[in-house]
Amino acid sequence: MDIHEEEAGVRTQMRLTGLVLISALLGACGGGGAPDAAQGQRTSSPDGTPAASSSSEASGDGAVGSAEGSDPAAGPVAGSNAPPGFVELRGEGDDAHAAMTDGDGSAEALLLTDPPVGEAWQVVEADGPKFVQTVCGVQLDPVQPRDAAHRRWGWVEGFTYLTSEVHTFAEAEGQGVAAKTAAALEDCDGYGLDGEGREVASGQGVHQVEVDRLGELPEGWVGWTETTVGAGLVRHNALRDVDDGWHWVSVVSHAGPDPDVEVLRDAVDSAG
Repeated sequence: MDIHEEEAGVRTQMRLTGLVLISALLGACGGGGAPDAAQGQRTSSPDGTPAASSSSEASGDGAVGSAEGSDPAAGPVAGSNAPPGFVELRGEGDDAHAAMTDGDGSAEALLLTDPPVGEAWQVVEADGPKFVQTVCGVQLDPVQPRDAAHRRWGWVEGFTYLTSEVHTFAEAEGQGVAAKTAAALEDCDGYGLDGEGREVASGQGVHQVEVDRLGELPEGWVGWTETTVGAGLVRHNALRDVDDGWHWVSVVSHAGPDPDVEVLRDAVDSAG
């Protein structure tokens, strides 16, 4: 069985676990909206900041759909909440990744390339990047990125994935995101998810996500663990500021045992 057949098996398992895991996936990454498909720009709220999408839905293969008005099956990256055409798959083998179609390449160059994971791990098809994510109220994409890129490794038998995602911005609003997230996490022990997987206040929504800080990460990285209550989904996250943007690394388990936090620590160590 090759990696694509194994990946299909994972997607089948996720489909069988139902909508609760699909919603949790969006929430664990922050959820949110996507750039407008027709204009190549992000929809905005009255104050000019990007607005959350009004609709997310599961596609036939169990992946999370994109924003309202787009067909989640039409784009090459079904898990991204960007509309078709905004993100494309690139590279082959260990270089396989997804990137913003009209980006300038600045995010691609900062992705992890060879994290110290075991032989059971392989590069698998990217399911991001995602856009307008929030962490405990901090919006990671305050303006449209100038570039965004995503690479993913899978330990398929363990239903576990390691992700590297980088967003860079042309505007000053994209600076200091990790520092703002670190400050928010000081007073955040969780949040709720609404029925579309978007972050709401703790105690509200249809699902609850518990948040715990992670220590012992290299300087500049802020780390935390998200546990979607009752859904069997645990994600360890690390975020740091890079020139003109941020780098997000995470390890998540969709089923079975919780992911090993040392996988995350080793990965961010390798990022330098």
